[in-house]
Amino acid sequence: MDPLHHPSDQRLIEVHEVAYLMKCSQETVRRLIRSGELPASRPFGRSLRVKRQDLDALIEARRVNGTPPSA
Repeated sequence: MDPLHHPSDQRLIEVHEVAYLMKCSQETVRRLIRSGELPASRPFGRSLRVKRQDLDALIEARRVNGTPPSA
């Protein structure tokens, strides 16, 4: 099992972890957040965090629509 994937899917992950999982740059992740495609929050101050379930939903939506996850 992927060490960043937890069965609860409620886990908050940082931008650099999202980038690693999507195999893209941190700036691409920030663009997805700014555009509203990937919901994020700042629960602990300045660091953006993403729910793992929201990341999974984005990846699945991109897969269904034929757009690569890192595009």
